[in-house]
Amino acid sequence: MRNILITGGAKRIGAEIIKMISCFEFKKNIIIHYHQSQREAERLKENFSNQWSNIFLFQADLTKYNEILSLIQFSKERLNSIDILINNASIFQKDSFASDDDSYLTNYSNIHLTAPFLLAKFVMNSQVQESCLQDSLLQFSQKNKIILNMLDARRCSNDNIKNYGEYFYYSMTKHMMFILHQYLQKECMNNQSVRIFGLMMNLILPNKNDAEYFEQNQINTKSSNEKILEILKIMKEIFMGDLNSRDFEI
Repeated sequence: MRNILITGGAKRIGAEIIKMISCFEFKKNIIIHYHQSQREAERLKENFSNQWSNIFLFQADLTKYNEILSLIQFSKERLNSIDILINNASIFQKDSFASDDDSYLTNYSNIHLTAPFLLAKFVMNSQVQESCLQDSLLQFSQKNKIILNMLDARRCSNDNIKNYGEYFYYSMTKHMMFILHQYLQKECMNNQSVRIFGLMMNLILPNKNDAEYFEQNQINTKSSNEKILEILKIMKEIFMGDLNSRDFEI
């Protein structure tokens, strides 16, 4: 039995990932975290309940430190440990360094840095369940833990520093998330029980803010359907293969 936690799982790329994993033929539980998208989360649970042993929904605002801790506590109570963590939750809004609103730094740092850090630490410090180790259907790659960090491809290089536009706090903290991701990979280099993957995303399933940003910056993107097919292929390689920690860009 595999225990999975995804943050920001109710809509867009998070929901697509859940649909993909639903098709994989191993026993699995999932906690779907969402913030404001309760209706979409409930629809996912209803539509895919037959493909999971258990689906749990949990509402939390991950810009708030205490609610990050609440998500971890909920995960302990429902599943005891997490085998697969997908750090997907994000916020994307126009902001400015000159703003007098001090909440920007706290909110962006919590959701892009503190939450992925604390959740990764929880996963890495908990034991893989015995039922997982005994499942004869699982390949080697599914007998250890997986952390998948959903990254912004435009924030994974120093070009980020000169191309952040009107998204100062978003850009800075997503870059910090990428640095955290690299540190986690380094930490797990000699730990065969945990593998860290990065999916460095360009635009997919845009909302209004995304579309405006990418249009202004003249960033070429593939169609959503093409990207989803690419992600499905990568998911199969990660969850059904024996890859070592690595990053993918699409």
